[in-house]
Order: sequence, then C-alpha cells, then structure tokens
Amino acid sequence: MMALFAIATILYCHDEDNLKGDWVLDDKGTISMNPIVLGTVPFDEIWQRDYWGHQYLKDENSHKSWR
Repeated sequence: MMALFAIATILYCHDEDNLKGDWVLDDKGTISMNPIVLGTVPFDEIWQRDYWGHQYLKDENSHKSWR
C-alpha cells in the first residue's frame, strides 16, 4: 500500500503543471457554478441537492445524479 502511494506521488509530482490545467468537461458546472461548493446554501441542504447543486433531486432541471 505504501509503495502504491509512493509511486502515485512520484508520478503526480513529476509534472510541475498538474495543478495549472484549464477547466475540462464539467468542471465549471460542478465546481465554479455549484452553490454547494460556493457555500451559498445551508450545509444541511447538501444531502438534498444533486451533483450539480440543483435544488432538490425532484427539480425538473436535475438529472437525479447524487454523489
């Protein structure tokens, strides 16, 4: 287990630009536009919102994905 961690760390640290990448695919919607991540909704609502932060899983705009 420790060897796996060490290998993963070495591979990750090998490339200096790992944290400097652009937004990809759904990053903007799931991170920078998500009210849960932004902290604009009460903490207890985290369990009632979908992956994208849509209010309640019953919302018609929600694709019912919860992670």
